[in-house]
Amino acid sequence: MANLPKNILAVLIAFQTMLFCGVLHASVITNGDFSSGLDGWNDASSTGTVGSEGGAAYLQSGSGVSPFSSILVQGDDGSFSFNDALLIAADYEYLTFDLWQISADVDASETGAASFDDSISLIIYDAFDFNYDLYLAPFDVTSVQTSFMVDITSLIGRSVALSFEVSDENDGFNSKFGLDNVAFLKSIVGPVPVSEPSTIALFMVMLVSLVFGNRKFKK
Repeated sequence: MANLPKNILAVLIAFQTMLFCGVLHASVITNGDFSSGLDGWNDASSTGTVGSEGGAAYLQSGSGVSPFSSILVQGDDGSFSFNDALLIAADYEYLTFDLWQISADVDASETGAASFDDSISLIIYDAFDFNYDLYLAPFDVTSVQTSFMVDITSLIGRSVALSFEVSDENDGFNSKFGLDNVAFLKSIVGPVPVSEPSTIALFMVMLVSLVFGNRKFKK
């Protein structure tokens, strides 16, 4: 590219910028909005339950105490073989999702002696090397649906599983959490996501004209 005439090089750079400018865009995680129930997701719960209602998923703790009460997974960590691992494509920098607490009902099987409440967290399991696993602390959720964003740049190019997990503490309650809008995001600068075919055709005409015009000038 260093040997190209300066005017052609300038057009190439401008075209590359035009192609890749845009705002945050989401890649496709299967049924990340739960519009098709739990299709694409897998239940790995212990004493709790997972399900879908009102266009969102829920994870609910069960009776007694369990650190893995309810678990909802998409992808594969290399061992539980639910479905294909999720590949973190190049330039995808974030995982985003919505969480909120739906309810907290009395659990008579618990004494309420715990100093911690039931909680929901996320673990991103790497399919080939557990050293890349991301253990994310329990999220501070309320009754208000709130969006969370997690930096996943350390996992670019790697295959993973997403595991949303509810820990059932001895707090005297069964908690129910909502989950929705799970997606990968990438960040690109500028307002235009993709150039239209007519724009690409115009660029090709400009490039050909510059090439032949440059040759004629040299003669």
